[in-house]
Amino acid sequence: MKKVTLVVRQTEISKIFTGGFQLLLEDNASVLDAIKAVDEEIKRKCEKFPVKTFKSLLHMVYNVHENRFYKQVAT
Repeated sequence: MKKVTLVVRQTEISKIFTGGFQLLLEDNASVLDAIKAVDEEIKRKCEKFPVKTFKSLLHMVYNVHENRFYKQVAT
């Protein structure tokens, strides 16, 4: 297992999760596994995703039409 800290700088999320997200993931976990874990934690704490035009963190950071992360996402 590895401990990962994921920081989301989007204002609506960072106001709720001020210390970022402390995740315990399997050794072979990927960035997508970390994003999935964060989305699950957001769902547990918030009634709906806090950024209005998005449904999840994955929706915010990944361009499905181009099959890649957006350029402003640091991975």
